[in-house]
Amino acid sequence: MKKYLLFCLLGASFTASAQKKGFVINGTITGLADKSVVSLTDVNNPTDTLASGTVQNGSFVLKGTIEEANLHQLNFAGGQKKAVLFMGNENMTVKGSIDNVQQLDVKGSAINSDFMEFQNTFSPLFRQLTEMNQRLSGNPNIRKDDSMVVAYMKQIDKVKATLDKFVANKKTSPVASFALVVTSEIEEDVNATDRRFHSLDTAVQHNFYGKILAQRLGDAKIGAVGTDAIEFTQNDTTGKAAPAPGQRGPRPGDKATADAIVTTAMPPMTPRNPRGVFILKARPPGAGVSINHAMRPSSTPSSPRD
Repeated sequence: MKKYLLFCLLGASFTASAQKKGFVINGTITGLADKSVVSLTDVNNPTDTLASGTVQNGSFVLKGTIEEANLHQLNFAGGQKKAVLFMGNENMTVKGSIDNVQQLDVKGSAINSDFMEFQNTFSPLFRQLTEMNQRLSGNPNIRKDDSMVVAYMKQIDKVKATLDKFVANKKTSPVASFALVVTSEIEEDVNATDRRFHSLDTAVQHNFYGKILAQRLGDAKIGAVGTDAIEFTQNDTTGKAAPAPGQRGPRPGDKATADAIVTTAMPPMTPRNPRGVFILKARPPGAGVSINHAMRPSSTPSSPRD
């Protein structure tokens, strides 16, 4: 019995130790001053230093533990230069030059590799979308059948198709929920976003960005096409209060009725300001969400005329 108890205690200790596994970053950055400090901070909580190390001969080591995979910043030269990493508790190497910290060679982090793939895939698409958006903004009276508008909408469809493929291939990656948050503003169909979200691994749905997206979806579904309507109470013909729970808004294809709870309209010709690729600040659900982007969109053009 004692041997069995000892085995259980050792097993529990080993499990706890495995759960506390942290990260190790071995860095070699040319141009760093000896005895300067390199630190790692959470992008969403930049005042909290997760790890720091002193540079010796251009090299440094950072060790620590983070709660979950997320965006982090390597801070060099007193915070004057920063590099973004999407990382978890992993062992990785970082190499590069202080003159170009945005192009560091990161090895050992599968999550950061997914993040780099996301950037390389979507940055060109959003750059093209932003340029097209700017041209449309200069033509407020453009017709919806104009070739520029048609090309713009095709570009949006291309982004959505690329997102579907990325999410399908990265269902278990924390970057997948991040991708859905960043691209959510170009998708007017809340059901399409909901479908992508629920295709993700359960753990990814409940990570930092998954919680943000779940909250957005919950808010967006209130009164949306094909969803349950908000419960309300109104008086019947006798003046008695009558609750009306469980009703739903019309689904695509439903015949419109005069007493429909939710009315629908044609979606706008352009999305609500397509956002950039990088999320630089966010707060968890309950505290609101503030997202700043490295790629600033231009103003949304006026709706094209018929």
